[in-house]
Amino acid sequence: MKKLVFIFVVLLIIGVLAFCNDSEPDIEIEATISPISEYEYNILNYKDGAIDDYKLFKLDFHMKHDDSVKEREIYIPDLMEIFNNIDDIARFDNGNGSEQDNQRGNFATYNRIAVFYSKGLSNNDIKEVFSDEKITVAWVNGKNEKVEMEYTIADFIEFSSEPG
Repeated sequence: MKKLVFIFVVLLIIGVLAFCNDSEPDIEIEATISPISEYEYNILNYKDGAIDDYKLFKLDFHMKHDDSVKEREIYIPDLMEIFNNIDDIARFDNGNGSEQDNQRGNFATYNRIAVFYSKGLSNNDIKEVFSDEKITVAWVNGKNEKVEMEYTIADFIEFSSEPG
C-alpha cells in the first residue's frame, strides 16, 4: 500500500510540474537562395541581364505552440528594402509573400519569395547582406512574462545550385 501511495504522489508531482511548465514554441526557419529557372526567366521577360544574373530568395517561417503562448507578434524584414539597399543598384526585381497568422490559432506561417539581380555578388556577399537582418518573435507566456527571440536570417541561408 505504501508503494501505491508513493507512486501516486510521484505521478501527482510530475503532473503538477508538467502543467505549470511553459513550453517554448517550435520555430522552424528555412532560407534558400537558388538560380531562377528558364521558365521564370522567360516569363518575367528580363532584358537587362542573363539568366545567371538573377537569383531566387525563398524564406519560410513556421511557428507552432500550445495554449500557454498569448499575444504572438512576428516581424519579418521587407525583402525589397533589403535588396535595394545593398549598393547603388536596384537589385530587387519582384517578389511576393503569404502568411497565415490567426491569433486564435496555435501556429503561424510566413512565406516570402524574391527574385533579385545578383550580378557582382558572391554567396558570401549575399550572406553578409542578411547578417544584420533579423526575424523577431515575441509572445506572452503562461506566467504573463513577455518573451522575445531574434533569429539572424544569415544563419539560416543555404545555397542551392538547382533552380528554386
